[in-house]
Amino acid sequence: MNRLAKNLSQAERVVRAVVGVVFLFIGLSPSLSPAWSTIMLLLAAFVLITAAVSYCPLYTLFNFSTERSKTNNPE
Repeated sequence: MNRLAKNLSQAERVVRAVVGVVFLFIGLSPSLSPAWSTIMLLLAAFVLITAAVSYCPLYTLFNFSTERSKTNNPE
């Protein structure tokens, strides 16, 4: 069994990439305290990495997926 099976759809990957870039810019903002900046940068890293590899470990924990299964497609 492949533990890192894709569980993110293409649309969700795009949304995560955009949100990750927004978190990155917020985290790099000089107006935030160092603690909030660190939190935002960690969130940005998590979201961008999950978007890049099409795999979210939290989805696996809850047995959830937005990726369409190719075997269930009647076409």
